[in-house]
Amino acid sequence: NIVERIQKLLNHEIDIAVAHRRPDLTLIIAKKLFSDSAKLVVSKSLVSKSSGPLHQHFKSHEFLKNTPCIAYGEDMHLLTDWAKFAKIDLTDLKVKALCQDWLSIVAMVEAGIGFSIVPSRLSFSNNVHSFEIQDSVIPKADFYALFHRDMKKSPIISQAFGLKESPIV
Repeated sequence: NIVERIQKLLNHEIDIAVAHRRPDLTLIIAKKLFSDSAKLVVSKSLVSKSSGPLHQHFKSHEFLKNTPCIAYGEDMHLLTDWAKFAKIDLTDLKVKALCQDWLSIVAMVEAGIGFSIVPSRLSFSNNVHSFEIQDSVIPKADFYALFHRDMKKSPIISQAFGLKESPIV
């Protein structure tokens, strides 16, 4: 989780971390890597063939209440935003797994464990339906490289992120 990663950065246990939130700490520098939209993904094995248009199916209360889902992060922010859009109470969803690792979520969706809301950059096999979500529904997320400000002295970090060490006055 992000708190653990930041603590490791502060303790110099790791050099760099990636997060989708910019921490408000003077000792941690955050450099934006990229922005990404969200998409809903579900194994084809979990979608009935007679369900009609997929984009309608994915926001139907029947689908959302009866299909297990996999949520990312402790706050489940992507799933929470989707539930608001679909006008369904988050507690009505069947959260099968809560995970902090995108690759594990990919594997669970591929295995048919449930649907999920994930960054668009993640790729899936042809056995998975993918539905791009408009940025007006779930705004694009920014992803940041985080590092301790002492790392500005590292030639690799300063070159990679275009940093200059500021003189101490």
